[in-house]
Amino acid sequence: AIATLPQQRRKGFMSKLLNEAFQRAIKLQKKGLLLVPADNQLRKYYERLSFRVFSTLKKTILYPICSSCEIKEKRLSFSEINKIRKKFFTNTSAINWKNKHIELLKQTLNIYGGEIITFKYKNALGYIVVEEQIHLIVKEIAICNTSITKALLQEITNFLNEKYKRSEKVIFYLKEDSSFGESFPFAMIKSSLPLPITNN
Repeated sequence: AIATLPQQRRKGFMSKLLNEAFQRAIKLQKKGLLLVPADNQLRKYYERLSFRVFSTLKKTILYPICSSCEIKEKRLSFSEINKIRKKFFTNTSAINWKNKHIELLKQTLNIYGGEIITFKYKNALGYIVVEEQIHLIVKEIAICNTSITKALLQEITNFLNEKYKRSEKVIFYLKEDSSFGESFPFAMIKSSLPLPITNN
């Protein structure tokens, strides 16, 4: 993650840093730079630096309700998580993970508050990446052999509030082809190759 102190902004430090990173990517024969803006207001800034929207997410919010919960935690290996992820995110712009990426994510979440929760819902296996901040935030969700429905998200909302002993809303970030939620740009790319990149 990179950021500029408020008193040091508008001096060109970020653009110089990103340009240096881009030149190094070219020398290393990488495909380009991928970044996730801290907020949607930064999109226009990065577009001026030749970044283009690479993927979008859908955001939706649910509140807990009193009901029995069908979500049950189930221990899964990194390989099993990756298998679920690859199948769930087929035909999307999601970046492929390796087991070492899942391990790094798990360690990062442990430091900053959060975890990867693997579960069973009816006969389907899945996982969620949750951050415990002011609100509970589900950064990623994947499940095999079933689609993401409002009913499933409600089950997860109830499950998380029970697990973390809270009673509040849960913010979900869903993949771009979800049938509900508010769409917003997620990742942006500056390609070092002449690849067609379309704005979503």
